[in-house]
Amino acid sequence: MLYRKYPVLVGDPIGFLQEKTGYRSPLTLYARDEDFMKSVEARLMSRLEGGKWSPATSSEAEVASLLLSLYIASRASRLALTRFIDGELEYARRMLEGEDLEVLARAAGILGVRLYRDRAARIPWLYSRGRLYYRELALSAPFTDVFENIEGVDVTSLYILDGRVYLDRELLVTLITGVMRRRLYRLAEDLSGAEVEGVEDLVERARRLVEHGAPLSAPVSEDLFPDCIKSILSKPSRGEPLSDEEVYVVATFLAGINAGSSMLERLLVEAGLVKPELAPLIGGILYEEARGFKPYNCKTLQEMGICRCRGSLISEYWARARRGRG
Repeated sequence: MLYRKYPVLVGDPIGFLQEKTGYRSPLTLYARDEDFMKSVEARLMSRLEGGKWSPATSSEAEVASLLLSLYIASRASRLALTRFIDGELEYARRMLEGEDLEVLARAAGILGVRLYRDRAARIPWLYSRGRLYYRELALSAPFTDVFENIEGVDVTSLYILDGRVYLDRELLVTLITGVMRRRLYRLAEDLSGAEVEGVEDLVERARRLVEHGAPLSAPVSEDLFPDCIKSILSKPSRGEPLSDEEVYVVATFLAGINAGSSMLERLLVEAGLVKPELAPLIGGILYEEARGFKPYNCKTLQEMGICRCRGSLISEYWARARRGRG
């Protein structure tokens, strides 16, 4: 039950999944399940932009969901990984704050925090109407365990005795989430050498979300295209030829917003540049090559007589998408 609520507690998550599933590459197995990947997408949205999300019904599914989300976020960008981990820890903290002290102590122990209960500290806390009231702290941890895992802690606010820091509930939760943060980054590093197929689309969508503020699951809308892109796409219907530069601009733009190759294929056919039966092959190749490049900036496009926008075609598209959401 504790692993289902806090999958980061699992010390060897890949080994855990291998044992549960009987597969050597369990993440590949889970990534092939479309319904399961929808739950992974929901987890990503929840962490990256605050969408709704419901935990899985089993420990192994929760562990797989966490690992795949970490893998996707880390592949997207360092910023995406940081935002995902921040969101994951914010969710964990909310749950931890509702746990009793025994559960918190157990979670801390699983994470390797050395907790002691051999002696409690009674601290003078409040003097009122001639009476002194004490605060009793039953748990303590070595000074090093606390300061290695809690950033920006104010030493003067802590009760330290004989090399131990005495912990109240709030500090214990902060300590646990600090250890969880280090573990999540370590897990992401461990996953960096993995090869999981079928998640490329989510990687691109997570990247565009953190870079452009674009909704993770937003469908592509031609109505939001910058005017110059609309103009190029409409040239065949006006009987006007397309230049190589214009094909490049459209291809890199569509790849930049992760629109797929179908619109590029249609444009090539309508412009008479390829035969319909060859469009999927040639358009697909051009699109995949375009994913490795960026569109010309708008200043260059203005000099070429193609665009009157300012800045970036991709940024302009996502700015329109955000305005549409608002």
